[in-house]
Amino acid sequence: MTPRRILLAVLVLLVTGVLALFYLQNVDTRVDVVFRLPGVAWYLAQDSPLPLLLGISLLSGLVLSGLYFGVASARKSRKIRALGREVSALEDDLALARLDQGGPTASASSEPAASGGDDSVSAEEATDFDELI
Repeated sequence: MTPRRILLAVLVLLVTGVLALFYLQNVDTRVDVVFRLPGVAWYLAQDSPLPLLLGISLLSGLVLSGLYFGVASARKSRKIRALGREVSALEDDLALARLDQGGPTASASSEPAASGGDDSVSAEEATDFDELI
């Protein structure tokens, strides 16, 4: 076993031990959960064990945060895919414009650089690129 797995196993055993000890100490503790407003009160739970209520609170918090961050992550991934498609379309338009003008293609422009040619871009090509964007 690697040291990382040993550390993880010790950590899991420690957390599980603390939770089990908490459960054993508080299993007989009973509480009433009351929702109070001015002049009105509702019993949400009567004579409920404390560990059960804390477990429900913990799980509901994990579920709600998972839903929130899952929706936010899905929204960001959709936006990233849309931007990727937009970049691809702009690259295709740029390559097509270069072909229409009789200029070098993207693969042909990299050949002079590999053979030690000049990498500078003419002012005309730069303005054409700016017009495409």
